[in-house]
Order: sequence, then structure tokens, then C-alpha cells
Amino acid sequence: MDWWVNAVLRIRVCVASILFSVLVLLTMSSLGASSVTEKSAVLVDLEVTIDGGTVAYVERVVSQHQGRVLVFRVNSYGGYLAAADKIVNVILEKNIECYAWIPQGGFAVSAAAYISLACRGIYMGSGAVIGGISPVPAEPKVVEYVKARVTSLLERAGVGNASKIAEELVVHAKTYTVSEASKVGLATVVESLDDVLRSLNLRVEAREEPSMWEKLLSVLSNPLVSGIMLL
Repeated sequence: MDWWVNAVLRIRVCVASILFSVLVLLTMSSLGASSVTEKSAVLVDLEVTIDGGTVAYVERVVSQHQGRVLVFRVNSYGGYLAAADKIVNVILEKNIECYAWIPQGGFAVSAAAYISLACRGIYMGSGAVIGGISPVPAEPKVVEYVKARVTSLLERAGVGNASKIAEELVVHAKTYTVSEASKVGLATVVESLDDVLRSLNLRVEAREEPSMWEKLLSVLSNPLVSGIMLL
């Protein structure tokens, strides 16, 4: 009879040990999963001219996706300083967590580069370029204003030699290659959007592009079109 009691006790101990081990594994798995939870992100297409329609577009995206990270896919020759200023102000005033991704062979020039600098990080694919933030017409007071704004954005991002780089970008209209931008700390080199998302622990849950109304606003905000309509 004693052997039967001992066998039952041994079985109970084994079962308890197994249950305890399973509980520990489940707890560790849960803690590991919570520590690497991906943040929700929105991929925002900025393959546009930076104008009044783009301002309305970005304001809509920011309003509709509050709390989400914005990843701007930048591929633009730029546009108008006033429009870029408004978009930069929206990013800064609302403390938007956003990142600029310039795909392989892409370009962020002029106002598009200016907006990219307002993001918390810039990621560039092979063959991409960024820069040329020189206002037209290059009136001295406008140049100095843009240079100060760019310097401030570079300092905010922790880029060294911010004043010198700002002068290169604005006064001399320099455009940086991927390797040059990486060397001065302006951008991080990546090969794909997946690399960007992986490094930032993000998951794209929505994609945005300009609506028909916003595209119409872009057309109407063109000085040539607005001048003809005024006449």
C-alpha cells in the first residue's frame, strides 16, 4: 500500500513541476512580446509639389491619425517656402513623431528637404539625394531666415556642425548624396522601407495619398493658374 501512496505523490509532484514550468514559459513569452510591441504607423506619400494642396493634405493626415507615427515617403523637387513653413510648423507645434524615407533613386529637394529635416529621422536608399534648400528669389533676408530655420532643425536633430551644414544647404544650395548625408549625420542609409520599419519597430496600418480635392487645391494654388483665374 505504501508503494501506491508514494507513486501517487510522485505523479502529483511531476504534474505540479510541469504546470509550473509551463506557467513560467508563458509569463516569459508574454513579457517578451510586450517588450517588442510594434507601434502603429501611417505611410504618407509625399511624391508631390509642396504647395497649398499639400498643406491641406498633411493637416488632414495629422488630424485623422492622431497618436500614430507618420512615415513620409519623400520623392519631390520641392515647391513653395510658405507651404513648407506651414507643414514644418504643424509637425513642430503638434510634436508629431514622423520620419522621412527617401527611396532608392529618390530625391528630397528644396522645400521637400526642408520638411524632411523637421522629422525625427531621415532614411535614404541607395542613389537618393537630399538638399538644395535655396529660396528663389534669393533675397538676403529670406536666405538668412531659411538658414536660421534649417540650423534650428539640424540642432534639434542633434546633427553636428549644424550652422555649417545649413549654410551649405541654403546659401550654396548643396545637394548631398547618400554617403555624404550619412557621413555628416544628416541621414541613415537603408535599402528598403522594411528596413526603416524594422529599425524603428513600426508596423504600417494605413497608407495615405492626396485626395482629389487636395490635388485640385494644388492646381488652384499655382500662381500662374490663380493669376489667370483672377484676370
